[in-house]
Amino acid sequence: MALGIALSPVAVIPAILLLLTEQPRRTSASFVAGWLSGIVVLTTAGALLADVADAAEQTPVWATWARIIVGLVLVWLGLRLWWERAEPREQPRLTRSLRDATPRSGLRLGVLLSALNPKIALLALGGGLTIGATATEALHEAWEVVVFSLVATATVATPLVAYLAVGERVRSPLERAGAWLERNHAVVMAVVLVAVGGYLVIGGYRSL
Repeated sequence: MALGIALSPVAVIPAILLLLTEQPRRTSASFVAGWLSGIVVLTTAGALLADVADAAEQTPVWATWARIIVGLVLVWLGLRLWWERAEPREQPRLTRSLRDATPRSGLRLGVLLSALNPKIALLALGGGLTIGATATEALHEAWEVVVFSLVATATVATPLVAYLAVGERVRSPLERAGAWLERNHAVVMAVVLVAVGGYLVIGGYRSL
């Protein structure tokens, strides 16, 4: 599920475009921080819900059903994206607005795209439910939340890391990658959602 979030172009495209602003380092870093914060909060919330279900020292059946429901919703969202992939999108308008972003708006955008995006939120909550249902100790659970969040943020942070390491030379490859993702983001997201949703449904069914 963390890989599903990481492979989503929802945040990778803005992460690339924010490096084309007047303050690329600060704006992109703020965006990554906002994205990571949203993922941590949602994953922690899912883990805490699973802890409540497990408080009676019984198998958290409702948590298993919650994962199945989350999986079915993800599959449905993925199939809908696939069916609507040829429809025109408003991505160019988003592209223009991102070029004028500031560190403050970058932070806000990171939180909004992670915490308030239904597809990303469902993946993070599903990951938290799985962590909470399987972790045996609080410290172990906290560590898994941290690792999950870092993996989910890896691709969002990669453009910034590349820019800091190589400088302006990385702008051209990043622009090409961003253009490709803009053209194919619906297809990529649909495949990710169906794959992760199917994994949740099958795993939840086997746990019943």
